[in-house]
Amino acid sequence: MFLAPIQLLTAFLTTSQSRSTHAYILVTALPPIAAFGLAILSFTEHRRSIKPSSLILIYILSSLLCDLIQLTVPSLRSLATYKRLALTLQLTAKAIVLCTELPGKEQDLFQEWRGLPPEETASIFNRSFMWWMNTILARGYRNTLINDELPEIDHALSSVVLRERILRIWSQSGELVLFSRV
Repeated sequence: MFLAPIQLLTAFLTTSQSRSTHAYILVTALPPIAAFGLAILSFTEHRRSIKPSSLILIYILSSLLCDLIQLTVPSLRSLATYKRLALTLQLTAKAIVLCTELPGKEQDLFQEWRGLPPEETASIFNRSFMWWMNTILARGYRNTLINDELPEIDHALSSVVLRERILRIWSQSGELVLFSRV
C-alpha cells in the first residue's frame, strides 16, 4: 500500500514541469492508479491463494525494470534532484514489494494447508527456476536424505493415482497394440 503514495508523489513531481502535455499527464497518472489496484489485488490474492500472485510479480518486475531504465537513460539525468530522488524512492519501494512477494507463503498458511508440497506454494519465479529445490538440495548436501525428510509430493503425481489413471486409460482403449505391421 505504501507504493501508491510514492508513485503519486513521483507523478506530481514529473508533471509539474512546463512541457507537460495532456498525454504526458495521462501517462504519469496511470502508475499511481495501477498501484492502488495492485494493493487491492494483493489483498485479495493473499486471502484466496496458496501461492504468491503471478500477475503482481510480473507487473512489479517489469515496472521495476522500466524505472531502472528511466533512471539510467542519459537524457533523463538532467532531471531535477528531487525528481530523481522521487524516482529512486519509487524504484526502492518496488524492489521491497518484489522481495516480499517472491518467497512462498508456507509460513502464512493455515495449519490445514501447511503440509502442501513446496512447488504448490512457490511463486512463478521459484517454479520457473526451480528455486524451491534449493532447500532439499542443501539438506541433501549436509547429510543423506531419508524418505521422512523429503516433502510430500502432489497427490495427483503420486504413484497410486498415476497407476490407477494408466490402468483406466488402458482398459478404455481396449486392446493394446505393441507393434504394428507395416
